[in-house]
Amino acid sequence: MFSWHVPSCAILMFSFGW
Repeated sequence: MFSWHVPSCAILMFSFGW
């Protein structure tokens, strides 16, 4: 279930400009 949580967080951070 957490398999998609890791990439999701990375995408969110990338979207925010982190």
